[in-house]
Amino acid sequence: NQWLRFIPCANQVELELFVYNCTQNQGLEFFVVQTSDCNTFSAAAQCFQVDNGSTSNFIVNGLSPGATYYLMVDGVLGDFCEYSIQVIDGIDGSGDIYLEFDTFNEGYIDGPSSVCLNQPAIYTLVPGDCSLSNFNSMGNCPLQYQTICANIQGDTINWGFGMHMDTLWHLPNGAAFLGDSTTSSVEVVFTDTLGGAIWVELIDPVSGVGDSVFLEGTCTAFCGTINFDNNCTDTWSLDVEVEYEVDTLEAVLLCEGECLSFCGTTICAPGYYACPDTCRYRLLPVEAIPDETIDLGQVEICEDSCYQFLGLNYCGAGLHTVIDSSNCPITYLFELVELSNDTIELGTFELCAGECFDWDNTTYCDPGNYLIESGADCPVFHHFE
Repeated sequence: NQWLRFIPCANQVELELFVYNCTQNQGLEFFVVQTSDCNTFSAAAQCFQVDNGSTSNFIVNGLSPGATYYLMVDGVLGDFCEYSIQVIDGIDGSGDIYLEFDTFNEGYIDGPSSVCLNQPAIYTLVPGDCSLSNFNSMGNCPLQYQTICANIQGDTINWGFGMHMDTLWHLPNGAAFLGDSTTSSVEVVFTDTLGGAIWVELIDPVSGVGDSVFLEGTCTAFCGTINFDNNCTDTWSLDVEVEYEVDTLEAVLLCEGECLSFCGTTICAPGYYACPDTCRYRLLPVEAIPDETIDLGQVEICEDSCYQFLGLNYCGAGLHTVIDSSNCPITYLFELVELSNDTIELGTFELCAGECFDWDNTTYCDPGNYLIESGADCPVFHHFE
């Protein structure tokens, strides 16, 4: 007889047995036993016979995964045969494991697709679900008996079925990170109006060991190699528009030396000043008005009269300086020139009795001494007798 040792990975083992070339045409018997000292044995399955030239499936139930069992092979009535055993289920082989991951939930970038200029926004990767869709190993043993533990380090995302990956974000021109760019959530600010796509990718951990398998907290060394066929979504993108609207306000005239307050800022010089208001910008043009001096030259006034300027009377010859402060200060300069009153002697007019004298649309009939004032500007006196 022969003894074959095996360790099941499930509570049921199925073997395909083929018996041939028996010398006595009786076939073989198969037993499954368990022992702790190789002296005392307990049966784990009833005797199973396979005739010469036959193929049969031997199913053993009630086994303890991870325990050691022995398959004993013996000839019926002392027969000698050749045989082959194919593991159908329940016993792990030593070949490579093939893992295939597939996405059944794409995931997305959570964050605003429309932002205000210079206003920070938070973007978070929601990686979705990536599941193990297929694996193969001899005996179809569950993966917890074939796993290699992951070495989880750094800022990583536990991506679906145990794959630990780093996040790496990318920004368009005109955008900047406010902090780390390798975490699952980032803060971003757009400093111009271009906008563009924010995208993120999953990469092997910078400080880790790359792709690894981590299942059910079990770490069991495996002599084969784990091969990945990764069909999972590993990049995500989000288009972002930057809202930007400008309201140009009415220009403000600023006198020399004056200041004004706008958007919490004191302004004392000409220029264009912007104030952010949510997603709008208020633009204020400021123009400076320099101090001005106006020379009015000479102003003639009549003797004993005054010159009225900006609501005030100015009397007497000489230089005068007037400052108008109703808006920006304007200095006016002028010189008053006083014109003297003239007297024109018309002489003596002799009239006969009952006769009259007409002058300047007035009739004079009585004798006497007359001083007549005329003229629209300064008066002119006409004297006659």
